Amino acid sequence: MTESGRAANAREGYAIGGTACEYAVRASLPMTAFTDKDRKDAEATGHREAMGVIVLGAGRSGTSAITRSFLKSGFFAGRDEDLYPANRGNPLGHFEPLSVLEVNEELLEKFGCTWWADFPPSEEQLSQQADVAPRLKSILDDLIASADGAPIVVKEPRINGLLPLWGPVIGGVLHPVLAIRDPVEVALSHAHRDETPISHALAAWEAQMALVLHWLDGQTVTIAPYAQLIARPELAKEIVGNAAKHLDPGRAGRIRPANAGSALEPALHQQRAVDVDYAEYLTGRQAVLWDYLSSLSVGDVQLKAPEQLGDSRAAHTSMRRESEWIQLHQAYASLTEEHSKAQERAMGLGRDLADVGRRLAEMGELARQEAAKADRFARELEGVRASASWRITAPLRRLKQARHVRARGRPRDSSNDARR
Repeated sequence: MTESGRAANAREGYAIGGTACEYAVRASLPMTAFTDKDRKDAEATGHREAMGVIVLGAGRSGTSAITRSFLKSGFFAGRDEDLYPANRGNPLGHFEPLSVLEVNEELLEKFGCTWWADFPPSEEQLSQQADVAPRLKSILDDLIASADGAPIVVKEPRINGLLPLWGPVIGGVLHPVLAIRDPVEVALSHAHRDETPISHALAAWEAQMALVLHWLDGQTVTIAPYAQLIARPELAKEIVGNAAKHLDPGRAGRIRPANAGSALEPALHQQRAVDVDYAEYLTGRQAVLWDYLSSLSVGDVQLKAPEQLGDSRAAHTSMRRESEWIQLHQAYASLTEEHSKAQERAMGLGRDLADVGRRLAEMGELARQEAAKADRFARELEGVRASASWRITAPLRRLKQARHVRARGRPRDSSNDARR
């Protein structure tokens, strides 16, 4: 299967695998944050002002809608044929460069992970940085070059879990925009689209947001709360305008923030949480994380999350347990299905056996009737042989038989044959 094919399959159906990576406990593998060295490295490339923005946030957090706001304002995500196409999950589009999506899928496959079940440990990612970073930089540079002077917007949810590799490449080059959405709504959206268990979707949200917060720590970030944007589309102008302040001036001049609000479609905000949902679904740590995220103001903030919220180890453990539970549930469902099929086959065989039994009974009845006829015929024949007429006509039958024998033994007359 091609890289794009694998990416498409991953998008349409988030399979939960059973690799060693997905079951590894991450307790001793901290995430690497954006550092001063990263900033100096970015300046060394000649990018002293951002060339665009990167939209981060958990899947189903409104990242596509927010990216579309930037596109409406003049940002560039890629040519239409180079973007992942729209589907039932995102009918207006994903706006994700296939080059980014495919390299992320390839990296996750290399590490034996899936973006939905678990991410590679930071140490494993950093061990590949020397080999991977040039390729990621090339992809980013190609996208910037294709924009023809416009600022770019990059959005691809797998980046959340691959920030140890992507961070040094995008640091200082792309200004971060953080999409925030109610975690219960995120989970309900996954459940509606993919039938994902609520608990697993929440664990995935927690892990992704913890990884992103750790990397963003200390940076100036543009906050984009999905629910507020849907309720007040005019906020999109403020968010795009704030992000544009961090851009290269030449590229910033191409932006029209006033157009941003036209990208938002309130009808697509279908899953909504109610108060009782939080007590029913959220763990204590998830509730604390959501309290912090929901307290962030719209627009630019210098992010300084409580240290415990940027620790993804607990979230990874939760995801691991949820993945194990899903695997057990899937195995149980598979066995139940096989048992049901076996029962159906057994019932079918039972029906076939009953049909054979009926046919055997019918054949037995026919055989009995034929036997009765033969017995009746034998009795009638015996009665004929025992009759007086049979005895009287016996000499005639013997005479006829003798004539027949003599006729068969007489030489043939060839002249008679000729006359015939």
